[in-house]
Amino acid sequence: MADAEKRKPPDKSRRAVILATVGIVVIMGVAAFTGAVVLPLWGTHRVLRGYRNHASGLDPEKTVARLGGPQHAMSRLLAYQRLPGWLKPRRSNATFVLGGCGACAVPALIEALADTDEEVRGAAGAALAWIGPEAKAAVPALAHALRDTEPDVRFCAGWALGDIGPEAREAVPALTKTLGDAKSRVRYCAAWALGEMGSEAKAAVPALIEALADTDDDVRMNTAKALGRIGPEAKEAVPALLEALDDMYVIVRWYAARALGEIGPKGKEVVPALAKALSDEDVRVRETAAAVLGDIGPEAKEAVPALEKLLKDKNVDVRPIAAAALKKIRGEGEEKSDGE
Repeated sequence: MADAEKRKPPDKSRRAVILATVGIVVIMGVAAFTGAVVLPLWGTHRVLRGYRNHASGLDPEKTVARLGGPQHAMSRLLAYQRLPGWLKPRRSNATFVLGGCGACAVPALIEALADTDEEVRGAAGAALAWIGPEAKAAVPALAHALRDTEPDVRFCAGWALGDIGPEAREAVPALTKTLGDAKSRVRYCAAWALGEMGSEAKAAVPALIEALADTDDDVRMNTAKALGRIGPEAKEAVPALLEALDDMYVIVRWYAARALGEIGPKGKEVVPALAKALSDEDVRVRETAAAVLGDIGPEAKEAVPALEKLLKDKNVDVRPIAAAALKKIRGEGEEKSDGE
């Protein structure tokens, strides 16, 4: 009799209590999951969905602020970044915004450089560029990314290395090789990045000299600019830069003239080409050539007649520069300076 009572099913009221308790626990669990995971992910999605990709005006720092600051944003973005591939554009946006979290996001971004999604890899490079010198731990991974199969990823990797600057010196060989990339935008990014490293990129000078003859205008422009940024260590590029003063693209001529000044040519062998540049159709080229001739000093006396013509240049800004150059070449004002 006692055993039969033990085997009796619970009455309806007890069963209802059990079901109600289980239901409450499930509801609380769902609510907790929704509050901890679903709502933050949805909120992150709402912030990111207004941008087609990371190149469409997305500002990492402002977006991180909207997501609650670096600490909150970091966890939310990392969770969002792991969403499935059908949310690909949003994942790349989340990756880019990680750059607004600063140096603490670098390890996650290094990992993202090896993502299977090319947009995420490119966004990781762009995010590291946003962080700048504090992302120097990513230099080896970025140098490797210069060999990525996707041009946009290679471009973003070069961009990041340039923004990291001299701290990315170990990537100079990889960037030098990238000057021969099949895509012109990747080549000009590599040239620009080498320039951002200054004298640390001196080993790339021979390759940059070759790049001055590239068929793409932007590559030649960034190459001339890079040689100037490298400075005196690029003195072997002077003959090629003198030839570049005749380039068909005005910006190349301007940067070539600027580079000659930054490298600091002191010999009269550069004077004829610079004197010719004084009659360039572009005011920036005329101004820069005049200033460089002035820096050369008395050895630039061959350019005096051309500089005198500039005293009546149609652009009033050129005239004082020409006048200052003539004073330096003639040695005028030196005695006064000594007396002072």
